Amino acid sequence: VSAPFQLSVFDYPRLERLDVRLVFPDYTGLAPREVADVRTLSVVEGTNVELFCRLNKSVAVAHWTTPDSAPVELRSDPDDPTLYRGSLLAVTARRLPLELRDAEGRASPQSPEVTLQVLPNQPAVVKTVFPARDVDVSPLEELEVQAQVYDDFGVPRAGLTFSLAGQPPVELSLAENLAGQSRQSLASVIACETLDARPDQLLAWYFWADDIGPDGPPRRSLGEM
Repeated sequence: VSAPFQLSVFDYPRLERLDVRLVFPDYTGLAPREVADVRTLSVVEGTNVELFCRLNKSVAVAHWTTPDSAPVELRSDPDDPTLYRGSLLAVTARRLPLELRDAEGRASPQSPEVTLQVLPNQPAVVKTVFPARDVDVSPLEELEVQAQVYDDFGVPRAGLTFSLAGQPPVELSLAENLAGQSRQSLASVIACETLDARPDQLLAWYFWADDIGPDGPPRRSLGEM
């Protein structure tokens, strides 16, 4: 008869599920969104990514690591010892392996990763539609001008600036709160007679559009002059 012995079993710590809540920056106008069971994310820069990590058991160490910045620490939920929370600000693209160690120092044999792709907040694009080249007009004519504006998250304000040689520039606001993700049209008329234009004077003009930059303040994009 063999001597009695005691056998102990254990589970390595592991990630069962990763859910996220995305809090987008104000300039996007987007409401927060929840994404379930994810390992790859693509978000616009400035998004706050809230991480909800479901583990198989309580652990002593839990954080997402990255070689070029501080690790993203995870803290256990007071009401649920297997749920760990953390957050990070989406500034640059990153691959973050998850490091887990239990109370006995055992590490997870596999290192799951979350891949974060960060989409830049692009400036507005302003394209002149008409006229598409330099033109000659008389001092009594009206010059019709047209453009198209596009921005990923919308344009709070867009307009036209023109100046006659020897005179200060004139800025006209033509539109406000243009929707994003679609091309928007701008049009105006420059009445040369009201400018007291003379033959052979140079009239310069361009369209412009303001969007909101990633740091918060408006930024201006200019079309062709």
